[in-house]
Amino acid sequence: MDFTKRILPSLTELNAVSDKFFEGRGADDISLILHLISVGDAVRAAVFSGLQQECELSEGRFILLVELKTKGRPLALTELADRTGVSAASCSIMVKRMLQEKQPMISKEINAECSKSVLIALTPYGEAVIEQALKSVFSCMQSTSALLSDKDKQELLTLLQKLYSKLQ
Repeated sequence: MDFTKRILPSLTELNAVSDKFFEGRGADDISLILHLISVGDAVRAAVFSGLQQECELSEGRFILLVELKTKGRPLALTELADRTGVSAASCSIMVKRMLQEKQPMISKEINAECSKSVLIALTPYGEAVIEQALKSVFSCMQSTSALLSDKDKQELLTLLQKLYSKLQ
């Protein structure tokens, strides 16, 4: 996943646009959103390009493996789809492809509670891959967050959590 740094408009440029369309209001809001998107894109690209290079994991596969690892138990396909934020059909396709690999990271087993459904579990190889991937991600996150002081990190986290909770 490549990230191309954007040249964001200055506040003066945004003010000129907001004067024309929003009666002088909104330049700060536009700038905030553009910066949030750009920072999110840059962090996402850094994390997932490293994962692709080190562990040969796409974002989708990483998220699927993280969900299996953090739950610590096999998951039904529908629950896995819900937890990863994709449709059941998309999740089914990804699982099918992952099961066909030479060395699968996941396995499929019949659900003892409902024989019509299957459960998806990590294989020992999948466990090893996700543990290595998590180390890579944590390292990247630490490098990124080291750019801020502890106080700045806490303030940013509080503001992002506040914004996120209101968007839910």
